Amino acid sequence: SAPTTCKEAIKKWEEQTKKSAADAEEVILSFQFPPIERMDNSLSMLQNVT
Repeated sequence: SAPTTCKEAIKKWEEQTKKSAADAEEVILSFQFPPIERMDNSLSMLQNVT
């Protein structure tokens, strides 16, 4: 199957945590299946992550 995109992984994280990724200070995107193969511009929305 096709790899998970960063955008899909962020959406899945938001659905699971019921939080906004744009406002979160920590977003864990590890252990996705299928795995994320490439980082992309979707990660730029994570402004508050340190």
